[in-house]
Amino acid sequence: MDPQSSIQMTNDFIGSIHVPSAPPTGFDPFQADNETLIKHGLPLSPNRHTHPEDYDKWQHLMNHARTFIAPKFDVVEDAPPDEYAGGPVSNRWAGAVDINSDAENNPYTQVEGSWIVPRAYPLTVDWTEWGWKNRNYRSATWVGIDGYHTNNAHVLQAGTTVNCTVSPRQTTTHETYAWVEWIPAPPIRLTNFEINSGDLITCIVESPDPSKLDHPEPNKTGRIMMFNRSTCNYSTAHMVTPTFGKAVKGKTAEWIVEGPNCNIKREGRVKQAWSDYKLHTPFLGATFIYDCQAVKSNMEKENLKDALLVNQVQKDRELKTKVVNTAVKENDRMVGIFSAPTTPVWTQIDEAT
Repeated sequence: MDPQSSIQMTNDFIGSIHVPSAPPTGFDPFQADNETLIKHGLPLSPNRHTHPEDYDKWQHLMNHARTFIAPKFDVVEDAPPDEYAGGPVSNRWAGAVDINSDAENNPYTQVEGSWIVPRAYPLTVDWTEWGWKNRNYRSATWVGIDGYHTNNAHVLQAGTTVNCTVSPRQTTTHETYAWVEWIPAPPIRLTNFEINSGDLITCIVESPDPSKLDHPEPNKTGRIMMFNRSTCNYSTAHMVTPTFGKAVKGKTAEWIVEGPNCNIKREGRVKQAWSDYKLHTPFLGATFIYDCQAVKSNMEKENLKDALLVNQVQKDRELKTKVVNTAVKENDRMVGIFSAPTTPVWTQIDEAT
């Protein structure tokens, strides 16, 4: 896509986003009907008699949704090109994927998960005798629908990003923010929704948007809900698929930690060095995504029981594959993603022999 078309698509996409109205003072979500909950950007209430566990979880979430933040948006700068996982290893992804074998008749319409926002650190192998190498590190934690396999290039996703930048003067700065993305549009940052490392986040992604079921193509509508349970703030956005986008098919649900693809590449007889990349995968330690759940159109719920685990791998200077982040299923509702203690590094472009 040419730059002008990309800019136009992004502007159209941001312009199509609808922000719900803030709840009035004294609003009680436990007394509201579903239509009112949608109006104020809140998830629908499960039936407390037929689904008591779901209702208890929803009730706890509502107790941490006291202040609505009407989101403002901007394009994420320097976003790496989109890539998709298609097997148990990926250049960018680590986490869990649940594949829907009956998507044509009963697609996934909702995915949710919770996590503590991690803190990004430089890699241990980037320490030298004079200090840290001057690099930018970035990682995102997200949930989404339809990101697995390249033929699902219409992923609807939302999450949080952590950045770590080491300056030439050895000043290390950290940045965190929330974002949404509906490919092929670039990720859109929620500029006024404050998050910090250590905050507990719950993210819910839905398609179709329950407020737009009368849309001519409801699967081209979506709703993103982001809850910062540490600050008791929440933010919601209703959206329509961007220009050139496809309808959500509900084939897969994902719970992912994602980093840049820093695989060494060959161009002719020259290898591209790791130091040539603008962004690098940081060291996060351990990141856990809790309460992993995907909901189908008939309200059937799935967890991680049959999910596929995906590990992030990259290649070193000898083109040997190394694991960067490893996914471990802690239980049927939680996946842990563990950073490798060291990551292979190369620092110059070498002539291929």
